[in-house]
This record gives sequence, C-alpha cells and structure tokens, in this order.
Amino acid sequence: METMTNSKSHVNKWKSGAVPTKIGRRTIHPSFETEHIETHDLFRCTFATLLFMCRNPRPLQYDGP
Repeated sequence: METMTNSKSHVNKWKSGAVPTKIGRRTIHPSFETEHIETHDLFRCTFATLLFMCRNPRPLQYDGP
C-alpha cells in the first residue's frame, strides 16, 4: 500500500510513502470461517484431488537416434 502526504499543496510538494500491511494477521474474519467451514473443507478436498490429477513431475522423455 501507499499513502500520499501534502495533497493540498502543489503536485511538486507531494510525498509518497509506503504503509506496512498486516503481516502475520488473519485476512479472513473468524466469523466467516465458522459460517463456511463445510464449504472450505469440501473445497480443500476437491483442490487436493485436482492438484494430484494435474501434477506433471517431469517432461516426457522420448527414445531417439
């Protein structure tokens, strides 16, 4: 994220600064998790299955001259 200061002044005097994000904090509210826990479990199982099916461990090797 970024924030601007001196925005009421002329554009040459504007200063931009970075704002730290919430590192280590949960981005999903706990009440949302409790309401949708069944959906989350179903999605996690489905995603794990799809990830296993689409896995490509290495490129194919062909016999050649």
